[in-house]
Amino acid sequence: DGTFYIENGELKYPLKNFRFNESPVIMLNNIDELGRPVRVGGDETNLSMMIPPMRLRDFTFTSLSDAV
Repeated sequence: DGTFYIENGELKYPLKNFRFNESPVIMLNNIDELGRPVRVGGDETNLSMMIPPMRLRDFTFTSLSDAV
């Protein structure tokens, strides 16, 4: 919820929310490709994480809803 398209540091418009109930274990079994991990997060209030981009097969979204 609350996902927005940001361009040049400015909020442009709300995006649709994608809802899913995919198991993380099944998702990890369906990895076709992994990219180089990138650091996300990391300010004075939280820890940063290294997360690789993933290409998955058979990932199922269950519904869309407005982001407002």
